[in-house]
Amino acid sequence: MKFLGPSAKKGDQVLVPTPCYVSYAEQIKLTGATPIFFKTKEENNFRPTLEEVKANLTPRVKAFIINSPNNPTGSIVEKEQQKKIAKLLVGRGVYMITDEVYEHLIYDGRNHISVASLGKKEKEMSITVNSVSKTYAMTGWRVGYAAGPREIIKAMSNLQGHATGNVNSIAQKATIEALIETQKPVKNMVKEYGKRREYMVNRLNKIEGIRCHYPDGAFYTFPNVTALYGREYNRNIIKNDVDVAKFFLEKAHVAVVPGVAFNYSGYVRFVFAKSVKEIKEGLDRIEKAIKELK
Repeated sequence: MKFLGPSAKKGDQVLVPTPCYVSYAEQIKLTGATPIFFKTKEENNFRPTLEEVKANLTPRVKAFIINSPNNPTGSIVEKEQQKKIAKLLVGRGVYMITDEVYEHLIYDGRNHISVASLGKKEKEMSITVNSVSKTYAMTGWRVGYAAGPREIIKAMSNLQGHATGNVNSIAQKATIEALIETQKPVKNMVKEYGKRREYMVNRLNKIEGIRCHYPDGAFYTFPNVTALYGREYNRNIIKNDVDVAKFFLEKAHVAVVPGVAFNYSGYVRFVFAKSVKEIKEGLDRIEKAIKELK
């Protein structure tokens, strides 16, 4: 069985549920493979299902990308669904690339489940990707790491060594300390994020024209804004999520990311990593601006 590497065969595909992180498509294309996207459903809180994976799996799919908790939705793939999906993919010889950057930022008593922990076969077919950027607030340090089959990690290391410079030694030492020392600050941070999540989702759902699900993890919300379509401001008609983002920026001076950036139109991404005071001010501005729409 041959793994998908830097020189993918022509026609190789990578299956990606959407909404998905903005860089996945271009990273896949850099290998020579083709990204194959399929849409998850809002009513399932944007969690991919076995049926959706099965319906979009072709003989040319070599890898499946799963991001749990997800950016931009914050959704988590529950253990039983992960087991079903993993069983299908292992049976088809499809590798699972799992982006677990937000593994510690989880709410409502949920636990993070890594696909590689589900069994020996699942571990052999998994490449787990992680980072210290979100959990330890070290975004500027640019430190990430991966775990997987030896031959794949070796190929990744060889490619990286010829593509970019190395992480500086100070960042490496800081990362080790972050990983092995007490995780109490992380738990305190997650507790605070939980309060901000509660406030933001409640406020968004009270604003006319916006509908928002509770995210399971991360620090994003991904509300539906299609009810704002067709309305007018400054002789501009809102036609899509890009127009909504533009409207929020121009009239409320609040920046959001349109869903189309994540291959999922009709939604925008909010971030609740700011203080409650700042979140309140931003949502107050948005609510005021929406009330002034024609």
